[in-house]
Amino acid sequence: MSDREEENLREHTFDGIREYDNPMPAWWTRTFWATFWFAILYVGYFHSKVGRDVVDEYDADMQAFYDKQTADLLALGEVDEPMLGTFIKNKNAMSEALAQFTKVCATCHKADATGDIGPNLTDAHWLGGNTLMDLYTVIKDGRNKMPPWGKKLRPDVVMKLAAYVGTLRGTNLPGKAPEGKPLAVPPVPEAKRD
Repeated sequence: MSDREEENLREHTFDGIREYDNPMPAWWTRTFWATFWFAILYVGYFHSKVGRDVVDEYDADMQAFYDKQTADLLALGEVDEPMLGTFIKNKNAMSEALAQFTKVCATCHKADATGDIGPNLTDAHWLGGNTLMDLYTVIKDGRNKMPPWGKKLRPDVVMKLAAYVGTLRGTNLPGKAPEGKPLAVPPVPEAKRD
């Protein structure tokens, strides 16, 4: 063993083995520090309030989509019976309304709309009228102890909920005792045509 090799050996011995005291290669050390600082900057940017993560971008895109959808609906004109009737014929709108009903309305009306705290929505007795516009107004502005959902939900969701509740009229599922006046179930209005 040469003197130079002897210099590079460490003092420590383990099981009769001594190792060389070679420094890490420069490229390895630079790569390590580059990845370390990149990770610090990445976490600082993407996990702080300054950076935008994927969830923020998705939420912004969805909000823009909902704003456009609402603007398109409001461009059709004033909310009226025929406009609300168009949602009844749209399967996607009704499935979205069912999901919203389960999320928002089922607490008081039960998931099958047979009534709990709120009235049974499937019988022919209604407290606030029974046209789609009556339903829209009640959902949007609230009534008695029902909150005004128009302040918490997008306008298109309120319209879809009114249409969905309209489809429940006259299905007469057993549930909470009838409340309000007995009303004839009106026919589904003709949809607006452009």
